[in-house]
Amino acid sequence: MSEGSEESDTVEGCSCTGVSSLCTVTDGDNCECVESFGNFYTLGPSGHPILNLDAVPYRLPLVECGAHCSCSVKCFNRTTQRGVNLPVEIRQTKAGLGAFLSASADAVPIEAGTFIALYAGEYLSTSEARSRWQLESKDNYTLSLRLANAIIHIDPRYKGNVGRFFNHSCDPNCVILIVYWGGGWPRAAIFSKSIIQPSEELTFDYGNASGDQDAQDRVEGCVAEDDRPTLTKCLCGSVRCRGYMPFDSSL
Repeated sequence: MSEGSEESDTVEGCSCTGVSSLCTVTDGDNCECVESFGNFYTLGPSGHPILNLDAVPYRLPLVECGAHCSCSVKCFNRTTQRGVNLPVEIRQTKAGLGAFLSASADAVPIEAGTFIALYAGEYLSTSEARSRWQLESKDNYTLSLRLANAIIHIDPRYKGNVGRFFNHSCDPNCVILIVYWGGGWPRAAIFSKSIIQPSEELTFDYGNASGDQDAQDRVEGCVAEDDRPTLTKCLCGSVRCRGYMPFDSSL
């Protein structure tokens, strides 16, 4: 696997068939995918799949059913593959443009564990990511994520989706998890980590997108006292605000 472009080994898909094949945890004895990788989605009160964030194994990616599986397109274990299904609005904020849960008349709160969108974009090597950062540091959207044996960099500047408008917060309401669709490229999936009300801004922590405490300690450790004058001030407004935008020079 090359740096910045990690692929998982192709896995043999499940043989579940029929429109009712949802590959839920109750299908574990019959579904090869659930038996091998688990399925951490349950049916929420809204009728949509909800990810049990507390049950997801620490530091392991989600592995959903993929192209080699025979299950229904409605399969719970394909939740991140169905695109953006929530009403998301782009509005102006003091930090620039931001993404908000729609405040339309029929809008309702979303539960913790709700899939919102992928953070889509070009996959870059570390050298490519650093080069773009040097050229476009004032308009940089590249997301860097540490995997078990690689670092991936996703740049949505030229090819992306609504995920690029999720602003940073030191006390975010969203989290990013790595997801594989059977095999192939790792994808960054944005889930709500708490109940989100209509008109609330959607945010994640740029320095610790996965909510990993070790990553939190590493990012805070990178902000040395002497470096702070050169860093960008954080505008998240949270009572937990660290004062500066995250910066990890080791990436």
